Amino acid sequence: MKKNFKNLRSSQAGLTLIELLIVLVIAAGLLFGIFYLVSQANERAIVRDEVQSYNTMVNDARTSFRKQGNYLGLTPQVLIQLGLVPPTMVNGTAIRSGWNTPVLVTPINLNGTAGDGMEWNYNVPRVSCPNFVDGITNSAARIAIDGTVVKNVPANLNTVNVATVATACDAGVGGNIAILLATGR
Repeated sequence: MKKNFKNLRSSQAGLTLIELLIVLVIAAGLLFGIFYLVSQANERAIVRDEVQSYNTMVNDARTSFRKQGNYLGLTPQVLIQLGLVPPTMVNGTAIRSGWNTPVLVTPINLNGTAGDGMEWNYNVPRVSCPNFVDGITNSAARIAIDGTVVKNVPANLNTVNVATVATACDAGVGGNIAILLATGR
């Protein structure tokens, strides 16, 4: 009788291969979940920082060009030289977003006069597109997502249609998408 008890104990001393695999699958699932949550939090932080930087740069550019009366001569390099670009976004004479994509800015004809507006060109990951657009909606007079105009105050399109933004951004596709933001004086 003692011999059977001894064999029973020794066979239950360690984990079986199936039990070990179950533990590894659970651990992998937990790690994946943690990495996913950290990734989502990081993406939200980048969007928040980009919206804040955009709003600050636009307001500072308005202030700097106010006396001139237009935005003629406005370039990324000029904004950098004026100290209007956050240091984390400066890459030589170019502006780089938190997604490590170029940010372009040019003077445009927004309301009928040459240089009466400025246009900012961002390349944004599609997954961040809806949140980025939502964050800058109130500070841009015209917003175009990959060529689709979703807001155009000069043409009396003052609100943004969420369904149009969703279709234009199409976060399920992946990759980057061009977002043009125009604002005036």
